Amino acid sequence: GRESLQRIGTMEQLSNWISQVRTKKMKFLRNRHRNIRVEAVLSYALSQAEQELRMKQIAKIKKWEQMKQQMVQQFPPNDENNCNNYNGTLLATSDSNPENIWTDAFYPELSSLDSFMTELSQVKVPLHR
Repeated sequence: GRESLQRIGTMEQLSNWISQVRTKKMKFLRNRHRNIRVEAVLSYALSQAEQELRMKQIAKIKKWEQMKQQMVQQFPPNDENNCNNYNGTLLATSDSNPENIWTDAFYPELSSLDSFMTELSQVKVPLHR
């Protein structure tokens, strides 16, 4: 029981094992010559494995919540390292058009395309009717 569950390491392996035991249990339940002892052992093993899987899932959720809290504490909203300020410094240091959000350093092809589109929008073509 418990020893075999400890050998099954990952949640994926445990989930696959649970699926196999459920299949085996259903096979025994459909059999005309039912063996109550085998059914009891499979039911117990299945319940223990499901409990272990739930515990692992809860532990994983708690770990992710802790990591999320650490990230929030590490980068508060008004921090100078946050995304908005980072983008603001990139925009301020860009050598091209100040309206150009595609900085030369990171997206040179998009920067030149944006510059071209800006120049194109400034061209006034007389309207013929």
